[in-house]
Amino acid sequence: MKREAWVKMIDKRVAEFRAALTEAYLLGQSDAKAEMLALLSGRTSGLATTHNDLSPESPAPTIAGHEYDEDDDETSETVGGRKRAPKGLPRALTDRVLSERNDVGSSPQDILEAAQTDYERMIKVSTIRGELRKGLEDGRYTERNGLWYIDSDDDASL
Repeated sequence: MKREAWVKMIDKRVAEFRAALTEAYLLGQSDAKAEMLALLSGRTSGLATTHNDLSPESPAPTIAGHEYDEDDDETSETVGGRKRAPKGLPRALTDRVLSERNDVGSSPQDILEAAQTDYERMIKVSTIRGELRKGLEDGRYTERNGLWYIDSDDDASL
């Protein structure tokens, strides 16, 4: 097999792998690892339905309870040579961490350190600070002594 053919085949597999990983993450698949192993080994039976297979009546996929719009996906955009996390993910991360630690509060750095996925790790501390400021203005969050909390009046909307 010629070198070009190998490169083309590998590039195709890498693209398929990335697409499957992104779909698994966005759909919140708890068994993403098993699906990835099945995909890589060439097995297709038992794989979960992907976002592309959803019927028009199916609800839109979400990221931690926030609606995810595939047209707004910013993962392919680059800013200064680096990829960006999907739109809405900073709020989802902030909401998740603050709701888990609402009794003790969290600093912007605490929120970043709680990132669990590669996409969440793309988020910068300045983005978290911006989300917290916006949430403070909107009444979602409160700040006391440098620690942030979910506004107790807004807990029901999460």
